[in-house]
Formats: sequence, structure tokens, C-alpha cells
Amino acid sequence: MRRVAKFAVRIGCACAIGFGLDEGAMASSAATSVCPIAVPADASVVYLPVGVGGLERLELGPSVPGALGTVPITREEVTGLCAEGFDVRPLDSVTLPDALSIVRRGGRVYGNIWSQATTPADVQTQWLRFRIRMLGYVGQGEHVPVVLFLDTQGLVGTPAAIVGNGIVVGEVYLAPNGCGGVSFPRAPVANSEVEAFWRGGNSLWGESCGSVALANGPTYGFLLAADPQGGVRYENAVDGTQVVTPPAIDTSVRRPPFDPAHAGILIASTNFCSPCADFEIDLTQVVSGWSRLPVDDPRVGKRNALMPGVRDVTFGARGIGTQAAPQQIVFRNDGAGVVHPTFVITADAAPHCDGAALAPVCANELALSRQSFAVAASDCETMAAGDTCALEVAFTPRGTFATRAKLEYRDADGVAVQSIALDGSGVPPLADGDRTLAIEYFDAGLGHYFVTPLASEQAVLDSGAIGGWQRTGEWFVAYRAGQGAAAGANPVCRYYGRPEAGLDSHFYSASSVECAAVAQRFPQAWILESNELFGIGLPDATSGACASGQPIYRLWNAGASSSHRYTTDRATRAIMIAAGWIPEGYGRDNVAMCDASR
Repeated sequence: MRRVAKFAVRIGCACAIGFGLDEGAMASSAATSVCPIAVPADASVVYLPVGVGGLERLELGPSVPGALGTVPITREEVTGLCAEGFDVRPLDSVTLPDALSIVRRGGRVYGNIWSQATTPADVQTQWLRFRIRMLGYVGQGEHVPVVLFLDTQGLVGTPAAIVGNGIVVGEVYLAPNGCGGVSFPRAPVANSEVEAFWRGGNSLWGESCGSVALANGPTYGFLLAADPQGGVRYENAVDGTQVVTPPAIDTSVRRPPFDPAHAGILIASTNFCSPCADFEIDLTQVVSGWSRLPVDDPRVGKRNALMPGVRDVTFGARGIGTQAAPQQIVFRNDGAGVVHPTFVITADAAPHCDGAALAPVCANELALSRQSFAVAASDCETMAAGDTCALEVAFTPRGTFATRAKLEYRDADGVAVQSIALDGSGVPPLADGDRTLAIEYFDAGLGHYFVTPLASEQAVLDSGAIGGWQRTGEWFVAYRAGQGAAAGANPVCRYYGRPEAGLDSHFYSASSVECAAVAQRFPQAWILESNELFGIGLPDATSGACASGQPIYRLWNAGASSSHRYTTDRATRAIMIAAGWIPEGYGRDNVAMCDASR
């Protein structure tokens, strides 16, 4: 983290080609760039998934077990992409970005993305619209799977698997049903084609191949629609001319059924030719949604007259039960007729929704997330063509965690159903003056966690003045400096690891012996910032038991940057250990400290 004073932190028109639709401009508060150097304002953006240790890349190739998995990336890799002129940003899996690039450099593919979602009520079809331009891609044997009704649990399962329906774009000559393959030899090899994916298998439908070969350079417009029963239909246009409009394909005849509740999206390139040349794929005007219409209805994905001015709304942190100032969203009716919009708050992501073992906790967090947001006011009941209206969303956190939800908006007949991401965080109030909350932050670019009980530091980070740092939604209770001695609390030292030593991170300890050892053993690497940042209890040195308060677990990434994380949540501890972090502390459970909760 870069040092700031004494505080150590680093811290146009979208017109769908050939589909007779003017999308209109849509603003987005996209994730913050993690580039350590300046990049052009109009740079193509490479989005990277965020793991517990920082930025990762999603790999579809033989370099990972099962040819599917995530791989941590280094700061040097990020810097290399930025130096080439790309902007690198962490991917928010709640919503798809409206533009993104996928690139291969040095045998590695960066920018593959997936997002998770839950199918809204009373809809039949999920759709995705995008434009794609390939540079140096066609001719290398690679292809881009684009998957809808994606079961994202498959991507993080063991073994990982793609489960869903969609298309592939690129060179799809795999026998026997690939374009240009044994069964469809007249179809050009560089093409687009319907494909279904399931755990342990996949299948292609050559009858959906186009008659015109794809090439490097031109921009192609795609509209893809799928339903949970297995129906898939797509259209492809180039330079305003329709190229492919194959009939809807029923994939259910060849693949096992999947859970129709999952409606995620995967857009990724394979990487089976590691020695091949570098490439770039640029996707723009990426728009997704759902519809009550059947998959073969030609109106699917084309009639979304209701256009919002933003794609996501962020409220920041609030005390639980206290309401933030409502935020306004302006909608415009870009259609030719009257629209009667409806709105509903939904949620499909929460901190403990990654495993079946925590299903009850997940269900409760999802319910609290939905209850935390509300439509406070709206004049959007009836909108004539060209009209605008305003809607206000309020945030009153019901849970003490990072809260994520969606504002689902649709026209009254449900022909187009889309969502805006909502984000906030709830923290508990403290009734006394001797205790405070130590709030955790995470910088995905650095892959580092940072904890602070100081309101001044929290204000700087929450303001966004120092890019990259976001609240994780985790915290623990601590005594204010100088207030915990009567309760037997120990002073906690904080050290800052110098960037010149390859660290740029922080270390905390309530052990006076450990604090002294850091200064004695690493005087050139670690700078003492505070002898008593806050007060906290120490567990029994043998058993690790806390006399009072909750256990605080400390985990170390075992990397050269020597990053640590401190958490009271056992599920978080288990996730970090599974990711290779090493627990540090006392007793069998490696308890490092005991918080000041009562």
C-alpha cells in the first residue's frame, strides 16, 4: 500500500448491428482501474475475476486441471497489460460490463468473464446481445463459448465444469458436428454454432452454422437467446447485413437437464494453442436480460424500450437499521409506444452463498439483502414514447455484511426484463464509548487486506480518494486505543511493510513479544506505525481459547508480499485455507486474538 501522510494505504451511441435497434447510451459506474500507470481514458478494458488472494484469470485450456479453472495473476502481469494500453479492472460478478476485451499475451488469456444470476419469476427466456471484433484470432483454432442459463456453481465446483446452453464463435470444426467437420463439410470452419455444455460432456449442432466465414477485423453483431428447457436461438449480422438466422435448436435431446433457476452468463475464449500468436477480442454494447416471450419469438432481445441512466448504484456503509439518502435513477422510454414499467428488488449473491453446506445462512442473507433496499418513490407508472421518469431507491441495511441486490425493471407485459445492481454495506452500532469497529478493506489489484478502527482512515477509503480499496463487509469489535486495559486488553501494534522490500502490506499483533520481534528481525522491511492502534484480548497460549469475545483468526498468504487477513468468521477462514493461506495463532484452531464483543 502506498503511504499517504502517516496513513499507510495505497490506498457514444450503442446501435445493435442488423437488428433494427438503437440501444442508446447507458452510463455505468464501472469498477476502479488497478493499473499502476496512467492509461488512455478510452482504453479497452480487461476485466479480471477477484479471488480471496486478489486478481485471477479464468482459463479454458490444458494448463489447468480439467481444462477449466482460475489462475492467480501477478502485479507484473497487470502492469504489462496496462503498459500495452489496456485498462485492467476487477470484475463485479453481479452485472456484466457493457464493454470488455479478452486478450492472449505470452500464452495466457486474460479477460474471460462470468456472472451469476437467478432467473426472475414468470420469464421463459434469457437473452444476450453484443458486438464482437476479433484481431489475430481466426486461424489459430480457438473459439469463444458464450453460455446462458449458466450454473455458476459448476465453474467453482470440483471438478469445475461449464453447465448451460449457448453458442461458440470462432473455429468450431470439431468432429462430427462442428462447422466444416465430417457431418457439415460445406460450412466454413470460422463460424458460429449452437453448443450445449454439461458436466462431463458437450454437443454441437452443425445445422446452426452460418454460410459466411467469420474473419479477423470486421465487427459482428450477435443476439443469443436460450430457455431453461434447452431451446437456443441466435442471430448474427455484419455491417448491417443479416448473416445467420438459424432456427431454434432444442438441445435437451442430447444433454441432461439443469437447474432452470440459474441464469448466469459466460463469455470466454479457449486457450488450447499456447504456442500460438497473441490475439485480441473486443466486445462492445453488451446487454443482457430476460423475457416472458418464448425463445423462438423474433422480438426477444430487441424490444427493451425502458432505458436507465445507470447500470449500478452504490450506497457505501451504513449503520444497521439507519437509512441512507435515497438515490435517483432516471429512465427513458426509447420505444415507439406507451410503457407501464414495474419494479422489484431481487438478490442472488451473498457472502455465504458459495457452498451447499451453508445454504440456510445463504438464504437468510439473501432475504436480508432484498429487505435492505426499497423503491422509495417513483413517477414511472406510465411513460409515453420519448418520456423520462425518475425513481428513488433507498438503502436501510438489515444485515451486518456486504449487501448486494438488483433492481429488476420490466415493461408491464414482461417482453424485456433487466436489472440494475445495488450495493451497500451494513455495520452494527456500538452503545459505549470505549469500543469501536475495526473495518476490513480489500484491494483486488494488490491482493491485500487492510483493517482499521480509525474513522479518519475509513473516511478516506470510503470516499474513493485512494483507488482500489473496498469494504469486504467484515469487521470485528476492538477497544479504542487506551480504553481496554481495565478489561485485560492488550495494545495492538501495526507495522507497514515497505514497498522497497517487496511488501506494501500491513501486520497487526496483540503480542508484545511478536511486535518486538518484527522490529528486531526486519528493521529495514517493516516500519512501526503504531504501538497501540487499538486494544484486543489474547487467547490462551496453549488452547487458543478466548476468555471473552470471539476468536480472531489470522491467515498468511505465504507469498513474497507477506499479506495477512484477520477474520472472526470460520467460513471465511475455511475459504482462505482452501485457497492456500496458512493459519497463524494459538491452539488447535490458530486463534490470533480475541475481539471485544460482549
